[in-house]
Amino acid sequence: MKILFTFPGQGGQRPGMLAMIPDREAILTRARAVLGMKSLLSIAPMRYNTPVRSSSVC
Repeated sequence: MKILFTFPGQGGQRPGMLAMIPDREAILTRARAVLGMKSLLSIAPMRYNTPVRSSSVC
């Protein structure tokens, strides 16, 4: 089974968005290993209060 997490566009993010996902720690651990990233989540509170001046489309 493949899982895709999608969130709405700019401004749709908020702290705790993944809180209600069962087994989220196991999923995030696997995603970190596959992607080779140390952290997939930002815990810096300033990021949630800082206006974004530009965005990019991936």
